[in-house]
Amino acid sequence: MRGLLNILTKDVLLILRDRIGLALLFIMPISLVVIMTLLQDSTFKAFTNESIEIVIVDNDKDIVGQGIINVLDSSDVFKIIRINNQGDTITSEQARKLVYDGVYKMVLIIPEKTTRTIRRLISKEIKVQMPSLKSTKINNRKYNSEIEIYFDPIMKESFKMAIKSSVREIIARLQTQLVFKSYTKTIKKITGRKNDNLFPQDVVTVSEKPVGKFVDKLPTSTQHNVPAWTVFAIFFIVIPLSVQVIAEKNNGTLFRIKTTPTPYYLLMVSKIIIFTTIAVVQSVILVGIGVYVLPLLDLPTLFISNFYQIIDIIVFTLFIGLAATGYSVLIGTVAKNQHQAAIFGSLSVVILAAIGGIWVPIYIMNDFMLALSNISPLNWSISGYYDIFLRNQNVLSLYPEIIKLTLFFVVSLIISAIYEKRKIV
Repeated sequence: MRGLLNILTKDVLLILRDRIGLALLFIMPISLVVIMTLLQDSTFKAFTNESIEIVIVDNDKDIVGQGIINVLDSSDVFKIIRINNQGDTITSEQARKLVYDGVYKMVLIIPEKTTRTIRRLISKEIKVQMPSLKSTKINNRKYNSEIEIYFDPIMKESFKMAIKSSVREIIARLQTQLVFKSYTKTIKKITGRKNDNLFPQDVVTVSEKPVGKFVDKLPTSTQHNVPAWTVFAIFFIVIPLSVQVIAEKNNGTLFRIKTTPTPYYLLMVSKIIIFTTIAVVQSVILVGIGVYVLPLLDLPTLFISNFYQIIDIIVFTLFIGLAATGYSVLIGTVAKNQHQAAIFGSLSVVILAAIGGIWVPIYIMNDFMLALSNISPLNWSISGYYDIFLRNQNVLSLYPEIIKLTLFFVVSLIISAIYEKRKIV
């Protein structure tokens, strides 16, 4: 125990002497979280369809026009911008130009007399079905009205189809209401009975149900970047830790320890304890940035539901820290010099981050990259954080990720021990 305390003291002093390196371990991830969240916030909002601005030109000014506006405005997805409030007009060509120039992402034009066109068509059909009503002559001309939608060319085709489908659904519902009202009025003329009932709504509904206990949802820019760059920062300790391992071999510290009764493994245990502790401190600081600092920059808040969630974050981070320190020890053991360790360690972490969903979220990857991401310990780490932040799961339910990270840690140490033993022999 005393030997471990002495080695811990030595390692702490070594870290404290390298003030620049220690500062980078905290300044770098904080900068990455703030900058990347600012850069990606608009992209995440567009991808998750949050607060999409839609310009509506209501030339109808009747039931259909107002109904479309009301339904879209009641949705959390759209932010309605109305043109033609005060009698001003806009042509289809002007609307197309507004979208083409990037002023708006989407413009919807409801033509004049759309509601009147539907009413006249319904009236015609009623007269055909009830020929006893001969107050006016049946007109055989065709009735049609075309609602125009202009999209920004960069918008995904699937999103365009979803918008057009939603507008058609709204129009169909409004047509049903107009049909019901027209038939009610006609039947009143025939029977003399008044019916003030409205057409029953939502008799058959469609609702999305979660496949598990919690509903899966896409993360906000904050919910992705805070855990993503926390994981990246934790694994980036590969540089100071591997370099420290090589430095001890080169300056004779490792040889002197081996000549003492102090077991060699205590040297590794000390480094694992210290750098895992640094990993936990990094995660707490970055979570605090997400909760308190990012909202001040008009970015989404990292919501923490209760104190136990903080405990879950800390406990899970311990396993991420173990995986990162194990990998760092492996690099420091295998590398021949400090430059080799620093270059290979940093490049390997960047590659593992790229395929693991740190730079690009895994839910927008293709099938090949999605399958490849499963080999990255950074992917296991961010998946566990997603479960905590998005699905409100506790650390006990993260056993698949915990097992993978622990095995990665153990295998890394075993390979390091075998390699070190062969060098001695």
